Amino acid sequence: MAINSQLWSPDTCSCIIEELWDGDNPQSPHSLGEFIYRCSEHQHGDYHIVQNENQTKNLVLKHVVENDVLPLHMIDTKTSLEFQTRQKQTTKNLHRNITYNYYFDKDRKFIFSFEGIDKNGDIVTLSNADKVSIHNILNKHIGAGKHQIVDVLHPNLHPEYRASLDNRGRNIDAVLAENRFRERRRLQQNLQQKQNKIKEFFTK
Repeated sequence: MAINSQLWSPDTCSCIIEELWDGDNPQSPHSLGEFIYRCSEHQHGDYHIVQNENQTKNLVLKHVVENDVLPLHMIDTKTSLEFQTRQKQTTKNLHRNITYNYYFDKDRKFIFSFEGIDKNGDIVTLSNADKVSIHNILNKHIGAGKHQIVDVLHPNLHPEYRASLDNRGRNIDAVLAENRFRERRRLQQNLQQKQNKIKEFFTK
């Protein structure tokens, strides 16, 4: 089995994680290789918590996009691969005038909003039916009472949202941690290559 690895940083925080998966089976689930950097919100959380929170954010957006709940536009998938089947050259995403705001509060409750205007200048809102659909999706994924749709999320009005935005930003500690990890992996790979050459020489 060939083990593939990649560095992953979720949209919901600034953690940096090495993920591993079976290279012979691209559909195999990813697992934790190493926590390279832990953000302030996940000092003691495990990989699956970080993964699940990012999936929670994605589930809501996926429902909105796939069901044309809010105004959408087509984007070039050469620069953005989100929700792409990789065979297509374009995909749908939220219109540039609409913002998906979200954060997890101190109790890890997912709070989010969709804010913006449509092409006619009207304020966009989720219908009650759409809110029920999203609640049902999240109830199955993270449980009832662990999510909330709000009309407006603003850093000046919601201190926890501001803190979450600050936590998602790349900071010098995260950059240094990633650089150290990449250098360590490079040295390990060089050493492995030298060992393979020596082994090959003596087995000829």
